[in-house]
Amino acid sequence: MNRNFVLKRPQSMVGIATSLYMTLAYLAGIIIFIVVLRYPAITEDIDKVKIIIEMRTMVFLTNLIMYVFFGPVLILFILFLKSMLDNSEIMLVRFSAITGFIWAGSLTASGMIANGAIEPITRLFSDNPDQAIYLWQMLDTVSMSLGNANGEILGGLMTLGFGLAMLKGEHFSRGLGVFGIIVGAIGIISLIPALVDLAVVFALLQLVWFVLTAFFSVRIIRGASK
Repeated sequence: MNRNFVLKRPQSMVGIATSLYMTLAYLAGIIIFIVVLRYPAITEDIDKVKIIIEMRTMVFLTNLIMYVFFGPVLILFILFLKSMLDNSEIMLVRFSAITGFIWAGSLTASGMIANGAIEPITRLFSDNPDQAIYLWQMLDTVSMSLGNANGEILGGLMTLGFGLAMLKGEHFSRGLGVFGIIVGAIGIISLIPALVDLAVVFALLQLVWFVLTAFFSVRIIRGASK
């Protein structure tokens, strides 16, 4: 067996596992929030608070999968990409990795705040619904901001940077690099208030980018083993 394959196989397996987890987490979160909870269709704050209280276990687990656990998994994914791209644009790869680490931390913090708010809001709602709604509004604003709901600047910069580095690297295809640049640019543009809805497009396209990265990771393993 090729010695380089022995060295690279663990990293490649990490790339496959983390890519698949993040893809499945995206899909699960979309299905739960849109289909099960029907959260986007709820317009009144009091109804949103009621949903959080009535289905708090579901909300808690969804935040855990989509945000709290997503952050550490994203860090492993970034470390994998960095290990495969270190021989290309070193400064660009480091910038992308550090930006991604910050993004991962903000996502985990977002989920922790959202889950931490469930219990106090539930207790307060039975005594004073108005105060419970006000508390939820404050905590939700902080949580959503940390989750980059007002523009995917961190995720966009990370994906754009890694996309550029892939153009110079030897492991990933040029097409995947170009796609990463496009996805990252969309995320950055979503920072503009009038175009904030592009954050949804960014999330869906990044899901595809994760899948493609996993696919090329499999090819790396097979190619190195020959």
